[in-house]
Amino acid sequence: MLWDAEMVFKVVTIFLYLQGLVCSFVTHICALQGTSVTLPCANDIYTFLMPNVCSWYKSKENVPIIENPHYIGRVMKCDCSLMMNNLRENDSGSYRFLKQEVALSVTDSDLQLKTMDSTVTEGQNVTLTCFSTCTLRNSPIYFWYRDRQLATYTTGNKLHLSQVTSQDTGNYSCAVKGHENRLSSDVPIVVKYNPLDLSVSVSPSAEIVEGRSTILTCSSDVSTAVYNYTWYKKNGVEYLLIGSGYKYIITNARPEHSGLYRCVAERTLIHRSSMDVLITVKYSPRIPEISISPSGEIVEGSSVTLTCSSDAYPAVSSYMWYQKNGDGTVFRGTGKSINFTLASGDHGPYYCEAQNEIGAQNSDVVLLAGEKKSLLAVVVVGSVLAVLTVGGVIALTHHVKRKKSDPVGNTSPKSQDTHPISHDDTYTALNLKAKSSEYETLNNVRKLPCNPALQAAAEASHYENIQERISYL
Repeated sequence: MLWDAEMVFKVVTIFLYLQGLVCSFVTHICALQGTSVTLPCANDIYTFLMPNVCSWYKSKENVPIIENPHYIGRVMKCDCSLMMNNLRENDSGSYRFLKQEVALSVTDSDLQLKTMDSTVTEGQNVTLTCFSTCTLRNSPIYFWYRDRQLATYTTGNKLHLSQVTSQDTGNYSCAVKGHENRLSSDVPIVVKYNPLDLSVSVSPSAEIVEGRSTILTCSSDVSTAVYNYTWYKKNGVEYLLIGSGYKYIITNARPEHSGLYRCVAERTLIHRSSMDVLITVKYSPRIPEISISPSGEIVEGSSVTLTCSSDAYPAVSSYMWYQKNGDGTVFRGTGKSINFTLASGDHGPYYCEAQNEIGAQNSDVVLLAGEKKSLLAVVVVGSVLAVLTVGGVIALTHHVKRKKSDPVGNTSPKSQDTHPISHDDTYTALNLKAKSSEYETLNNVRKLPCNPALQAAAEASHYENIQERISYL
């Protein structure tokens, strides 16, 4: 009797089975629809005895897998092990090879992704788990996606995100290597933050004396996060970019440095802003300016007001007034304004001093333009009037005396030429050579010699007139 190879295989298998070298066992395998699976060999002795024999059967069927039309083109290997691809849901069932049996479950369910909390605070840790309805064999490689873009991969089905930042915010999904088109459903991860944990400190002080320096420092409660810091200064309703870095230094402070400052921390998906910090620059009074009221020339005896104005921070605390007098200075009062009645000694010059806690500053000197009632002017006016009066008296006195001593002055009407009235419309020409007695008298007055007695009387009269006018004034 001739034994074929299969007969020999069965005899040997029975012998080994009886010797306890081959045991009957059942293995459970789960696979995803459309994937591949390998049903393992129970013992390598089968491969050694019959390397090219395919004796796999499904359930209770008597037709070998290799001959079953349902598996045509999908069986990749069939000896002691069975490898199939493009699994279908109806491939589920029990498969046997001699006394060995394998239970196969094929599921069409997609991978699922879960996490303990999808909303976390920046700096916390997050764990994502990728799983299916069955356990995948051979520890496959898992691919992880954020917003459908490949982010990383792991050898296990868990992804650990440590100390998350806003950059980790997104929709996550997973897939198994070789089946990247079968992504799990998305799980959103939201990283939140506290917008008030960003603060600004100022050293040495937020109040700076003009010319000195101070440092503004931006800090965050999340020390593990790295940010890009920028600085802004408020200008009206807008904020102007003035610098970068977590520190901002103001050197040689000036009044225009006063204002509201804030820092902004920036990352890919986050912009934090601190609260505003007020910086003020103190400075001593600027050169004061003096205004005079009323303006223009001021008549003596009138009221005048001097006002001093100066810009300073803090505001001017005191004003003081001074008048220069020769090489010295006279204190005239305090207050932003002083008022007085202008007298002959008040025409100036004046200046004021403005003072605050930082320092003091003097104004420029000003002169009061006033109209003075001068004694010299009164004397000159009185002298002119006296001269005119005395001159008239002297001329009249000379004229009277001349008439008394000159007989020509007593001419009778007989000595005067008479001209009868003519009834004709004829005229007699005037004889310019015929000089009347009146003409001679006036001519003699001009030729009077200087009389010392009259001159003295005139001067005495002139002096008395001046004294009376001075007393009157």
